[in-house]
Amino acid sequence: MARSVAVALKGLWTRGETWRPAPLQLYAPKSVNTVISEVVIENLVRDQMFVTAIIPADDAQKGGYKPSVAYDPSGQALDAAATNDPELFVLPMPGRAMPGDQFRVTITTFEPLAFEEGSYLLRLPCELPPSVVPQGYTHTQLLDVMITINTGSPMPVKYDIKSGHPLTPGVQAQGTATLSLSNAPQSPNCDLEVGYRVWGNDMFLALSITPPRAAHPSPADPDPRGSFVLTVAPPAPEYTQPFPRSLIFILDRSGSMSGEPMEFAKAALIFGLRSLTPMDSFTVVAFDHEQLWFTPGGELLPATAENLGACEAWVRGSIAARGLTDIMGPLNTAMTVLAARPPQQPPSLPFIFLVTDGCVQDEKDICRYVEGQVRALQAAGDGGPEAGGRPPPGIPRICTFGIGAYCNHYFLKQLATYGRGACDAAFRPHAIQAQMQHMLTAAQRPVLSDLTLTLPGVADCELYPFPLPDLFCGMPLVVSGKYSGDWPAHGISLNGTVPSGAGWSSNPVMPGKDTSLPLDKVFIKSRLDMLTAQDKYFAIIFLIIKNLRLAGVVPARPDLLLPSPRGHWQAWLAGNPPQMVNRIVDLSIATGVPCAHTRTVGFETTHSNYQAMQDTANSQGKRKVNYAKYAIGGAAGLVVLAGLGIGAAFAFGDLGATASNTGEYGCTNVRKYGTERSQRKGGVVVGAEC
Repeated sequence: MARSVAVALKGLWTRGETWRPAPLQLYAPKSVNTVISEVVIENLVRDQMFVTAIIPADDAQKGGYKPSVAYDPSGQALDAAATNDPELFVLPMPGRAMPGDQFRVTITTFEPLAFEEGSYLLRLPCELPPSVVPQGYTHTQLLDVMITINTGSPMPVKYDIKSGHPLTPGVQAQGTATLSLSNAPQSPNCDLEVGYRVWGNDMFLALSITPPRAAHPSPADPDPRGSFVLTVAPPAPEYTQPFPRSLIFILDRSGSMSGEPMEFAKAALIFGLRSLTPMDSFTVVAFDHEQLWFTPGGELLPATAENLGACEAWVRGSIAARGLTDIMGPLNTAMTVLAARPPQQPPSLPFIFLVTDGCVQDEKDICRYVEGQVRALQAAGDGGPEAGGRPPPGIPRICTFGIGAYCNHYFLKQLATYGRGACDAAFRPHAIQAQMQHMLTAAQRPVLSDLTLTLPGVADCELYPFPLPDLFCGMPLVVSGKYSGDWPAHGISLNGTVPSGAGWSSNPVMPGKDTSLPLDKVFIKSRLDMLTAQDKYFAIIFLIIKNLRLAGVVPARPDLLLPSPRGHWQAWLAGNPPQMVNRIVDLSIATGVPCAHTRTVGFETTHSNYQAMQDTANSQGKRKVNYAKYAIGGAAGLVVLAGLGIGAAFAFGDLGATASNTGEYGCTNVRKYGTERSQRKGGVVVGAEC
């Protein structure tokens, strides 16, 4: 689960007195994983506002709400493909902006934290194009940035300003630090990068909780249960003992991968081969509607220099884009090979790395197959930690990587969840190699496997992610959950297996003192994604009479666990049952985080209507607000916004585009109109259509 932070971007923009009246549009460059929660643009001169809201996708369809339209500097409308850019947010402001108008812009987002070289890293868009800096001002006079770091640790914060910006320290305390951006003219005009280091000589666990609220939920607060977040920082690599690994790389070579996607993916695969150690074994398969294996039958080879060199030459010379897409075949072979590893061989941690840009018809069957294989391997072993033993060898860690918008990202996330691995995606060719290499590097050194969490005395608990993934040096573990009842007075414990095969348990972990963190919102995106992806009664909530233990595998002794009535149906695999979709929609709207079953709309309104909307939302819940009633122009004034991540039309993949081998990568010129840069950098710009 990715760690993220809440960010509020605020700006003031004045329309020139000599400019003629014209509509405007707001451009906000962002990352693919940035969540735009709310945008409020207030005209300080006239009774005019532009705002966003989240509504059910069905309401947008039934209401016939039109998609938003962006324009180039000449006034020509851009096509939908250009505006549905996952790295750009565009909000049309259809009302006429008059000379002298002043707009106060507030954008509330949740920004993902990267993890690089042992540090959590926040990148804030702070670069301002020269054209938006008024004459007589410097870019630093237009920026006011304050950052609060809360690590949950009793130790001082080891922060680092990687972008070179001069930051002034504020309040410093155990586990917290406040920094503000200096307005010195020599401050660089670039994105702000601030990190804090967590690598040390041992694992570090930090816990934050928010106690349950009122016993009865209200429309404005549909889930008053308590929240908790456990972060597990791995030790630095020099303080770890490596796990031997058995790896199978599965690379999509279908026709839609031709050109740059294939070249970047092959380069990243070669990087992965070069990162293997003599303790590892490996093989590679390329697939379209057929399979091309480096070794006969998927035989695993020792990662010797000779074998790696031969495989690298094979990847360069034998893998070319062609054919259709069949994921089940190579995945089935890979799982069979890893499960059949001879018992006399030294134990190793099995891995599957799947890279694809396609969507296939049998994705639900694939998920059920993988889950069934995991259950079968579990049943064939000694029962795992719940039965007093270890999980059996052969249960693979599955890491998935999606390329472009046409693959089903929920399918890939679900596979990674079943396999206790990682999932990532690249939406542009130039990002494929770097992001794949980052995932391969992160999974290079496992620290702790087969994780469980012990919460004594908790009445019931909902856990994300489930099953718990392994802990890696390059991939900290973040676990969030909802719970009822009293929190364990004597702390909780994390349990797992170290490379030697011995069991390991942490000392009891106590929560930090700060309970004001917005835990519900910071991790809601991961929760929504998992609910959207999964299909059946998932054993993520348990009622245990004396001791609650949440494991990374289905327990072999079900008498230990009683399912709670709060268990979730996993929506996508079940065909999106209405009752589950409705619950996901309620959660999305209440928290202000869009998902695959909701849409973000933008519209013009007045100050009084905006206040009336807020009053209704606070008293009856956001889903009860009739936005068409308050929008200028009624329902016709509501437009569905694009550029919020994976395109809504293809949230679950696009079989048609995959079957026709459509390449996803096209030119999205709208970015340069808003930011005057061809690459996503930073900054929030209001562009005039004049």
